[in-house]
Amino acid sequence: MSREKVKEIVDYMVSEGTQNTNYGCWAFDIPELCDKFGLPLEWFYEHNDDICRELDERDEVADYEQNYDWNNHPLDYDLVYYTDFCHFEEV
Repeated sequence: MSREKVKEIVDYMVSEGTQNTNYGCWAFDIPELCDKFGLPLEWFYEHNDDICRELDERDEVADYEQNYDWNNHPLDYDLVYYTDFCHFEEV
């Protein structure tokens, strides 16, 4: 289940970010992802490395950063996408 869930989460982050960004970046707070996917915070702590590896494999993701709490637990995923994959709104 974990591998499939990791892929589902990364697919969501790539789709949501590339469809909604105005400048090629999008941030995902881990507590919001917990709510979206019905998972406990600890699940993200345990699978953070798997999620990061999956992000590294995605052609759409140019880079990502994470902020950490005082216990060195990840707080978020700040993604930068290659703009060729982004669906910018014409203004």
